[in-house]
Amino acid sequence: MPMIQTTQASQATQTATLTQPVTLEGVGLITGLPLKATLEKPATQSGITFYLPDGSVIPAIADTVVNTFRGVTLASPTGKTLSIVEHLLSACAMANVRHLDVRLQGQGDIAPELPLLDGSALPWFEVLAPFSDGAPETVFELASTLVHTDPDDPDVEIV
Repeated sequence: MPMIQTTQASQATQTATLTQPVTLEGVGLITGLPLKATLEKPATQSGITFYLPDGSVIPAIADTVVNTFRGVTLASPTGKTLSIVEHLLSACAMANVRHLDVRLQGQGDIAPELPLLDGSALPWFEVLAPFSDGAPETVFELASTLVHTDPDDPDVEIV
């Protein structure tokens, strides 16, 4: 099993934090419904958390991932799901945003996905990139290469 080492982040890898709420609007890829996502600085350093219109709360952690086929779907403990989160989460990683509240609005209590925007992480990144609080993060570095071969298809490897 590969070892993971931790190092203190350099000035180039500072975390970013929103200083004011920002709302992005678009339609859902799956539902075609108009959707809004308001990005806000959380009250505490609680990671990235999604708040659905019905009051469900879904933290963006590995334990809440329930599907990765053609997109990433997260689920709350009560089974409410949120799809198409990968573009926002990629933008958060690129902009070094580690703590963010994402409040969703749809039609009534329906907001099962994030707005698609242009279909990439770029619109999310453009909103997140300007905000920085200068707080250092811990960086994890692999001491050796990880290789995973799909047991159902040995021609597929992730390195």
